[in-house]
Amino acid sequence: MDAASPLPTLQAALSREGLGLARRQLRVDPARAARLAFVSSPRYPRRLLGLHERAVGTPETFAALGAEGPGLLPVAPGRSFELNGLTFQLFPSGHLPGAAQLWIGAPDGDTLCFVGPWSAAPSERAPAGAQVEADTLVFDARWAAPETPAPSRAAALEEALALALEALGRDQALLVVADPLGAGYELIEALLEGGAAVSPHRSQRRRLGKTARGELLPYEGALRPGVATLFPPGLALPPRGPGACAIYLGPEVLTGEAPEGFDHQVAWSDWGDAAELLAYADEVGPERVQVTGRFAAPLVEALRRAGHDATPLSPGDQLGLFPPGA
Repeated sequence: MDAASPLPTLQAALSREGLGLARRQLRVDPARAARLAFVSSPRYPRRLLGLHERAVGTPETFAALGAEGPGLLPVAPGRSFELNGLTFQLFPSGHLPGAAQLWIGAPDGDTLCFVGPWSAAPSERAPAGAQVEADTLVFDARWAAPETPAPSRAAALEEALALALEALGRDQALLVVADPLGAGYELIEALLEGGAAVSPHRSQRRRLGKTARGELLPYEGALRPGVATLFPPGLALPPRGPGACAIYLGPEVLTGEAPEGFDHQVAWSDWGDAAELLAYADEVGPERVQVTGRFAAPLVEALRRAGHDATPLSPGDQLGLFPPGA
């Protein structure tokens, strides 16, 4: 778009309030109170839902969060609805079960899609992310470093499962540190299918216990020989005695930022890598692409080399797009 062109009706912008729709009340996965919040996946902190006047998300996301209330607006993917003069529709993002993209249409025909965390690779629990037609695509490049492509989730699961079964076959105490909504869940399911003994940390038992395919053992405060114990990232880990095995699964392995002290590190990402996001843009052919996230700058460069009108979103130059009371 040249300097003389009018601004599109729908633009994404960053402010101190987070990512949202410029000149509108909508915020995406906001950390602060919002008039209207879009909750893109079950990874959203449940404690924040009560801050918002209204929150839009899929029924599966709200169910996974154990959330209900008059301010929640559950919307099934594929169903459109109107709000504040705009048309909205949710599409699967492939990130996690229930995770969604948000498509928005303006009365003048301009369209925008908050793609967010997106994955082209389907899993047993989540379909592949849809490629949504829109004038503007808003990508999240949190784990989209162009030089570090992510392995497929199937390949990562196969690697982690082989390591885990090898340790359990030697009757070792096994500690697995992984996101319980993604890598940790799928590894637990695979271990249970193989007849392994699995014990999630008590903070994860409520969520996992509703859907796991086998019996979960209670966590008794220590690692046990022949048992796989799942911990989420960020918690203080239990002591590891002689002969214990520890495996870390996460996207941090891709960038060399995984915590140290593990016997094995397996790269696992529920996020689209640079090649997947480039393919999305090439397939849809949007008029413009806006990119947020830690690898926004290199992804924007790659998009521009591919012929796309791409710009990074940064708080410093976007604050004016959220006028007070909008």
